[in-house]
Amino acid sequence: MKKLFFALLAVSSSALFTTNAQASTTGPKIDNLYPTSFYLRGGDGLYVEFQAGSMPGCSHGRGGRLEKSNFNYDQLYALMLTMMTTKSFSGRVIFNETNHNGWWKCSISGIEAFPQ
Repeated sequence: MKKLFFALLAVSSSALFTTNAQASTTGPKIDNLYPTSFYLRGGDGLYVEFQAGSMPGCSHGRGGRLEKSNFNYDQLYALMLTMMTTKSFSGRVIFNETNHNGWWKCSISGIEAFPQ
């Protein structure tokens, strides 16, 4: 049953994209992808960091903002908490570069996650 849950989660999570006119960038595949830290900033979303190199060109090459305006905010947040807890997913972070600098330079738009 546990493997079935993770298989269904992987199928649904691979479709967690926001569709907009801006082209998304897909980070490299990380064999053991999970968030290493979350930072809450008021009511406008989270700053999330993954392993080094998971988000090239973004803050420290690994972090970006998960905006509350993202249509899949709740699902992505739940998936990230599951990934952080189990540490048993491979995958990629999908993100867009913004016109901000620092922590908000990239916006997380989706995650491709596959259970190991």
